[in-house]
Amino acid sequence: MTYREAVAHGEKVLELSHIADAKTDAWLLLEMGCKIDRKFYYMHMEDDLPDDLLKEYELAIKKRAEHIPLQYIVGETEFMGLKFKVNSNVLIPRQDTE
Repeated sequence: MTYREAVAHGEKVLELSHIADAKTDAWLLLEMGCKIDRKFYYMHMEDDLPDDLLKEYELAIKKRAEHIPLQYIVGETEFMGLKFKVNSNVLIPRQDTE
């Protein structure tokens, strides 16, 4: 499966699970899970995603489809310009609860 196909597949799975920002979440899971940026993606989108990264990405998509917050899946979030490590034992900081 190519990088482009992986994102499209991830987006479709998330849409079927009624995830509001399916396209954004599918991209962010690929970007953070595979440690790539958009420049790399556009230069290599027709290349095959390595099997180990594909498995990690599919697992992350599955978790997100189960409505697990994106921040818990990637293990971090940004709040007021700072990065925080998060897991299911902490509340995710939100701007409106500042």
